[in-house]
Amino acid sequence: MRASARFLLLGALVATLPFDAAAPAGPSESPPRPLTERGRENLVALTRLIGYVRYFHPSDQAAEADWGLLAIAGVDRVESADDAGELAAALENLFQPIAPTVRVVPTGLTANPPAHAPVGPAGRAWLHHWQSERVDPSQPSSAGKADLWRSFDVADGTGKTVRFRAAARSRGPAELYVATSSWPQRSSDEVALRVIESADWQRYELTATVPEGVTTMEVGISLAGSGEAWLDDVSVELTTAEGRPAQQVFREGFEDGLGHGSSGWELAAISVRGLYAVETIVRNEPVPEGRTSARIDGTQVEASPFRTPDDPLVVSLPGGVTATIPLTVYADDEGTLPRVEDAAAAPRPERPEGWVPSGLDRATRLAIVALAWNVPQHFFPYFDVIETDWDAALIQALAESAVAPDELSLLRTLQQMLTALHDGHAQAYHPSGRATVRPPIVWRWIEDRLIVIHVVADLPGIAIEPGDEIVALDGVPIGDALDAMYARTPGATWQWRRHMALMYLAAGSTPRPVRFDVASPAGKRKSVTLDLAPGTLALAGPRPEPLHPIRPNILYVDLSRLTTEEFESALPQLVDAEAIVFDVRSYPRVDVTTVLAHIAERAVACPPHYKLVISAPDRVATTPARSRWWVTPRLPRVTARIAFITGGEIISTGETFMSIVKHYGLGTIVGGATAGTNGGAYREALPGGYRFNWTGSRIVNHDGTQLHGIGVLPDVPVTRTRQGVADGRDELLDAAVEWLERALPSLATQTN
Repeated sequence: MRASARFLLLGALVATLPFDAAAPAGPSESPPRPLTERGRENLVALTRLIGYVRYFHPSDQAAEADWGLLAIAGVDRVESADDAGELAAALENLFQPIAPTVRVVPTGLTANPPAHAPVGPAGRAWLHHWQSERVDPSQPSSAGKADLWRSFDVADGTGKTVRFRAAARSRGPAELYVATSSWPQRSSDEVALRVIESADWQRYELTATVPEGVTTMEVGISLAGSGEAWLDDVSVELTTAEGRPAQQVFREGFEDGLGHGSSGWELAAISVRGLYAVETIVRNEPVPEGRTSARIDGTQVEASPFRTPDDPLVVSLPGGVTATIPLTVYADDEGTLPRVEDAAAAPRPERPEGWVPSGLDRATRLAIVALAWNVPQHFFPYFDVIETDWDAALIQALAESAVAPDELSLLRTLQQMLTALHDGHAQAYHPSGRATVRPPIVWRWIEDRLIVIHVVADLPGIAIEPGDEIVALDGVPIGDALDAMYARTPGATWQWRRHMALMYLAAGSTPRPVRFDVASPAGKRKSVTLDLAPGTLALAGPRPEPLHPIRPNILYVDLSRLTTEEFESALPQLVDAEAIVFDVRSYPRVDVTTVLAHIAERAVACPPHYKLVISAPDRVATTPARSRWWVTPRLPRVTARIAFITGGEIISTGETFMSIVKHYGLGTIVGGATAGTNGGAYREALPGGYRFNWTGSRIVNHDGTQLHGIGVLPDVPVTRTRQGVADGRDELLDAAVEWLERALPSLATQTN
């Protein structure tokens, strides 16, 4: 995505509220009115051209434009066009100040070439990956490089010699080195270099004298451009001037993997055309030492997907117009060509001085939809595994935003549009829709009913108990209320959509009474009015203490409530336990890599993570660049038999954790399938205080099969029952304990 995107750790969520209303539009805002058929076509054409120019036309002016204001101005100028000729003129005039080489004409006519398109010594083209860059497509892919390196202490080593021995091979330009300064500042006069000359394993030795005043040095392997480089059987010695061994600094065969720097090794990369991944791999072919070696994998995009300035993208747009959009433009040392002298000529909406965009303004609402729709259109990585009509979602959202009466209505429209992505990370936010109060009860969907599982507060005279069914809210049947929530609750699976809809059902922004129609397990009906009160939305219901022995030698550990420091402090208890239940029904609070490091017998890797390197619109030129991280085992090691409880509320990092557990057999998974949404969650800001999140990278199962929309499946499926809730039983926890007792008969004996 663009450099303005921010990585989001899922956790603090806000909601669309079903009750509260927003203020009406003011005198400076354009009032609601329906779209005409012609106006809709004009706005769809504007929307698509915004995406093409914003993300793929690499002029300096487009890169620096305020796209929120430009989109609002575009709505004002374009919607009213009566025919293809007026639409083409309006679009070209709108984009001319920031994209002077873009042309729009009625379909069937030939676009005139730009009046001033001088040839420069270089070109510029957009390349989107974890950060977006404008690159020169004429440059070779060797512009990128990556180092796998490890530093070490050479204090009091002045005059001594570092001897670096290693086995290495490569398919691509690679070298071994000894450096006296940290990556990437090292220069050739500071290092001892040795080019790796073969794709077969060869042994190499490098030496370098420790300069005066240097206290740390590093050794490593460097890969330039695309290809692969392998490293194994590394040793570093610090010798005296006479050549006698003085100290063996370290030896490394990579048998314990490479995990988050815990092994001392780091991967550093500079790349404008792709991504680098580092991993320890087990090969069928012999390796110089042990069973594994380290590998750098360079996946890079070549220049071929980029068009030349004379070979632009030509697209047919709704409304009977065709746009010609160069994906590469000429540039010189001062910037892209042709230059636009008047930077202030960029389009802005005609509004009174001091006007601020908001969802109360019709043009702003339409612009927000156009800007939001374009992000997934070009960058969402899961369109190939979902069934959706994203174009239809745009048309519906434009029609609804045109008549939306307030800011909250637009928020609902955005959320409904995002449901078409089938993406659990996809959430739209606005201050008008922040949920701060909720009823003092916790419920879950059990046996096709909404069942109360916990009463948060012991309120005097409260007439709702665990096991009761919520039949209606303020007279609205619960099925109808949930259908309304599902319509604007995005998710890749039903289990996640249900979780989110239930979490926000009856939530609000101000305290208010809500009437609950309730049926007891015996069928007795009653009506109870409860006040919404401040409280957390992510309520889990009653559970044991987060670190609690629930049976002799069976330890219960709730990873959603323990901090990493508390987990590490509890390691002696975990080591002594014969069996452990890890509760992962809510998003983990603990650093899951710390948990993995102490329960894994060998190095474990996350599932393959693909970041798309995108060089053309509509995802037609993408390169999946794989990366993954490893976790190296740490002492003390927990050897207990483990059961993990999980379900549909686990998403993102929690789902990565459960994927690793599943693939490496680190325990038995009890409960339900996870949310089926994983990959980097990105945040996009919009005018008027709106923003939304979406999944910007792709994760599959370890064996390459689909995770999205499926989730990590349990080994022992268990669901709760209404009777179990009424009896005060946690049936998932009971099932986990029962499985442990069957697996370890000694535990059942102790219990009895």
